[in-house]
Amino acid sequence: MKKKYPFLFIFLSLILSGCVEYSGTSSRDIHEEVVNDTIIEYEISKKHGDLVDICSAAGLVAIAQLQAQNEDGYKEWKRIEKIECDRFEKAYE
Repeated sequence: MKKKYPFLFIFLSLILSGCVEYSGTSSRDIHEEVVNDTIIEYEISKKHGDLVDICSAAGLVAIAQLQAQNEDGYKEWKRIEKIECDRFEKAYE
């Protein structure tokens, strides 16, 4: 039996294996965008959020840096997360 759509199968296989980037966006670009978005969310929480929001937002930036495999950024945001979460803990002692 002959396959009807061999090119579709090959195309989907390449996309799923990561050999072809979908719509021109690489995973590196996506990770950078996520990092930038979480930093903006952290800054908003610093302006308008409570201490738990700020602590959580700093942790999310650290996680985004880890996903982006940015070791220096991860280390820096873990430091910031510790500062913010210590403030939160001290406020509720």
